[in-house]
Amino acid sequence: MSDKSVIGDVIVHKGMPPDGNPYRIFGLIGDERMIALLEFHDTGESAGHTFWHAPCSGGARQITKDDVRWDTCGVPELRRKVEDILQLREHFSRK
Repeated sequence: MSDKSVIGDVIVHKGMPPDGNPYRIFGLIGDERMIALLEFHDTGESAGHTFWHAPCSGGARQITKDDVRWDTCGVPELRRKVEDILQLREHFSRK
């Protein structure tokens, strides 16, 4: 059994959650979560985010890029979705 986190158990927060407890408030969802995860995958940088292994059974811990099972998220598909999101944002920001 691996100690690495499947992507569904990874919670992303802007900064540190209250009391260092990722269960206390909702993390990022949707587009923002995808963008943060892809940046984390590509660079290992957090850009002001914290990443947590936070399974529904409890026992959350802060993680690094190497703690994630990236094969469980389909990185190429994630990359395409993020590129589409960023292109749409750029398009609508010009209007």
